[in-house]
Amino acid sequence: MERIFDRDAKNSTKALRPVPFAIMMTALILAAAYPGSGLNSEGFALFVVALTAFTVIVFSRSVFCILLTAIPVSLAWLYTGGSFIYPALICSPVIVIGLGAFLLRTTRSPLLLGVVPVSYLVALILDGRPIAALWSLVFFPAAYVLASGFSGKVGRVALICRTSIALAATGAVAGIVYLTVANGYFSFELVKNTSDGLLKAITSYFTDQYAALAAQYAALGIDVSSLAISAADAELYSLSLFALVPSAVVFILNGFSFVAYQLNVSLFARTGQKSYLTPTTISFVMSRTSALLFVAAYLVTFFCSFSDATTFSIVTENLYMILMPGLVLTGILVAFGKGGDGRRHTMRIVFIAILIFFSPGLALALTAFMGCSSVLSARRHIN
Repeated sequence: MERIFDRDAKNSTKALRPVPFAIMMTALILAAAYPGSGLNSEGFALFVVALTAFTVIVFSRSVFCILLTAIPVSLAWLYTGGSFIYPALICSPVIVIGLGAFLLRTTRSPLLLGVVPVSYLVALILDGRPIAALWSLVFFPAAYVLASGFSGKVGRVALICRTSIALAATGAVAGIVYLTVANGYFSFELVKNTSDGLLKAITSYFTDQYAALAAQYAALGIDVSSLAISAADAELYSLSLFALVPSAVVFILNGFSFVAYQLNVSLFARTGQKSYLTPTTISFVMSRTSALLFVAAYLVTFFCSFSDATTFSIVTENLYMILMPGLVLTGILVAFGKGGDGRRHTMRIVFIAILIFFSPGLALALTAFMGCSSVLSARRHIN
């Protein structure tokens, strides 16, 4: 595996060696097939996770890329009681988008044309439902968008956003098809009912959790009425979480796109394809507009918390949550000396690290404002 490309070929970017190519194609097909396979096989899920780990570790050899993949997969495994179903769902888009874009960009093998139908057939064989197997195709458009835009001239943030938009579009189409087939028709009322069902499920979950917690306090002789633990509190908490569903969806889509992009960058670096690794493609640069919107959204959300402007505050809070991850990353990179001045801010790092243990939300907000300050002051390129 030491050499992925044949350096003796006239055009090394098109001469992927047979064994790495076979492994990459297998990983791509199985990862794509998994969402349409019914999600009922722990064995298949474990195989997808293992194949993803092998692909990322052996072919990328990037510590950052390995951590970006391993951390969410490990957390999903821990929080689901040792199940590999959800970890495999995290691996699937990362491999299909990241590895798929890499193969599309660097290989002209006609075998790539067979990936889509073969992935569908694998999912169909495993699940047996033709409509459900279509979920195996949902990540391919995003892979194409990432591959077509990865020329060395398009900015990193812009291409990640394009990939996320492609994911959102194909996900919306897949959801519409699923609802139409499941109910025999499609209407906006059906979407509203589905949304209401999600809210009821969230409320039911937290009502049960609050009831169990109240019982534990009552058994200890503590008056739960003074602790704001009741069914009404559970409903308010559920509504607050439900209002943030849009930002949560955007965060997840951007997270998948970011990790897939990093896998793509690592594969290009590993194979020596420097033409794709320009300052534009490896720099993480948030726009001044995003920084200004973040500050405005934070202020509006803060002041709306003292008023009854519910709808407006929900919109600004979602905007605040959507912009926060990118600006937090910008602040972290600046603190570690990756800003334009190259200075490492040790005291900031220590302060934020300590603050995380007392108030994670405040620590993230301060880091995001550090990122805003960097973007607004000099529009620095952060590598």
